[in-house]
Amino acid sequence: MPGKARWIVLTAALVGAIAVVFAFDLTPWVRGGYGWRWTYDPLSLPAWILPVAAVTAYSIGAALLVRRSAAHALVAWSALGAVVLALAVTAAHEGDAVYGLFARTISKVGTGPFWLSATIDWTGGGWRDWTAVMASAGGHLSNLPPGWAMLYALLSGAGDALPAISQPISDALWPYQCHNFEVLAYSPGQVSAAVFGMLTPLWVGLTAIPLYRLTRRLSDERTARLAVVLWPLTPALAAFAGSMNTVYPLATLWAVGLLAAALAADRESRRLIAACGAGAISGVALFFNFAFAPLPLILGLFALAYGLRVERRAFVAIVRIGIAAGIGFAVPWALFWMTTGLTPLDLIRASFEFHLDLDRPYAFWVVMHAWDWLVWAGVGLIVPAVVSAVGGWRARSGLGALSAALLVGMAIVTLSGTARGETGRVWLVFTPLLIAAGADGLSRVRPRAGHIAIFGAAHATLMLVLTMSISVMGLDVTPPPIPDVMTADRPVDATFVDGADAPFARLTRWDAAPAGDQLAVRLTLDVLKRPQEPYWIGSILVPASGDPIAAEPQQPRNADATIVPVTCWAPGASVTATVVQPLGTASLNGAYLSIALYGAQAGGGPLTVVTEAGEERQVGIGPVQ
Repeated sequence: MPGKARWIVLTAALVGAIAVVFAFDLTPWVRGGYGWRWTYDPLSLPAWILPVAAVTAYSIGAALLVRRSAAHALVAWSALGAVVLALAVTAAHEGDAVYGLFARTISKVGTGPFWLSATIDWTGGGWRDWTAVMASAGGHLSNLPPGWAMLYALLSGAGDALPAISQPISDALWPYQCHNFEVLAYSPGQVSAAVFGMLTPLWVGLTAIPLYRLTRRLSDERTARLAVVLWPLTPALAAFAGSMNTVYPLATLWAVGLLAAALAADRESRRLIAACGAGAISGVALFFNFAFAPLPLILGLFALAYGLRVERRAFVAIVRIGIAAGIGFAVPWALFWMTTGLTPLDLIRASFEFHLDLDRPYAFWVVMHAWDWLVWAGVGLIVPAVVSAVGGWRARSGLGALSAALLVGMAIVTLSGTARGETGRVWLVFTPLLIAAGADGLSRVRPRAGHIAIFGAAHATLMLVLTMSISVMGLDVTPPPIPDVMTADRPVDATFVDGADAPFARLTRWDAAPAGDQLAVRLTLDVLKRPQEPYWIGSILVPASGDPIAAEPQQPRNADATIVPVTCWAPGASVTATVVQPLGTASLNGAYLSIALYGAQAGGGPLTVVTEAGEERQVGIGPVQ
């Protein structure tokens, strides 16, 4: 058999060549075209160090565990590898993995469901007309069924009901968007709900468990081990960390696993219960994303292929299993229909009003959609998947039946022309089935360890090149600004008290310098506690003679004019804020400044400030030199 495995080396060489094309952007057509294309934006070489180290460490550990360890140790290593690789790639792109996952979760552009849940008035009942919500949300959110938004709303409500849990989480996350007034307006429960989205790398890691079990059930131990080894090296998992699409493979594997159990069960009751469970998971999954729409097709093809050819069930028995799965599928949607009067077809129709309006040339995108999915799944897997489908079908293998069902089903979906780009992300739903099929095809020819090592190295190289060279996660939020730490020259002692009558910042030094017809006033403060809200700073120039000149309350700035709200002042830090004071025609000789802090409404009353003279609403500093 080793002689028959030479195609593995040729496939690895082709994957390596494809990696070179992407790395140096030898042609942009591999990234899309005619209406949509991934952005080529390679990171600097130092940014590659952590991901390369993580891939290397994972690969060495997997090589040591795949043959000599218990299965649970290898599955645990695979799960850990998926988490670490996702964090490493996210950190390479965003500078901080925690910031990256938080920003991607709350961003309307990055993902969207969290943002949507925070903007809906759930108590008003408007969500019951979800087609109107889809239309008003705009962009890619026009394709979103209600599942994720509802889940985030439930998590937010639970967090607000449990402030002892949500408040510390909110306090830990607020510095990452301390300058974003929309996020600052969220309740602690809403902010803590974002943790679920931030944990997507964990859900990706846990997917290794059902992947192993399904592959082991339909094939053998060797194939199952190889599948879980390849899982963390899937390019899309690390590239799209923080996206809900990376969670969907978990649901796919549960549904397929339950259907396989139904087809193999000896008792009729077990068959129907498992089939109903598979259908229910599919129905709930579609409630979260329409990317699951082709899943019933692939499940049906798998039921026919596996049931008739492998388990040799009577066609009538398979029909009964299908009916049970259909009942399970209908349950969540029946509940939604009774609550809102909307059916899946209503939501899909509303989605297609936006989705199918994207004009893409059919012939080009029939090829590109399949290509994009395969590239982000690991393009080399398609060859062993075909080997699995052909060889497994002949051998009446369970995984061969799944491979055939997957390839036929994806061909139908591709030819339907219903996709509109980004299938590498959207069709992540079906990627674990391709990995299982690929692992089966590789194992079927009994290759030498060297063949698998070469294939794995090419697969890992493509993963690194794609994740580090292609920009796939856009954001409409930015990293927080860092306050100036340069200390002003002249001493002063005044303490500002927030709305809860608690000291939050002590003004220790100040200075001022003319800048054209303005005065740049620098204030150095010791931050005593987290500010409750983004206060405004007001200043008034009081000349020795003449009328005072007031400046509009303004957000504090750095010396380079970058706005740094007080909510970005970390407790225990010493920060310097700059405000601009107009001069008019006043003389600075003997002039003083009056400084006050205002609440969220710039026209509101000033905060209390404590000086040697007692409690005031402003602090006088000067004279201006």
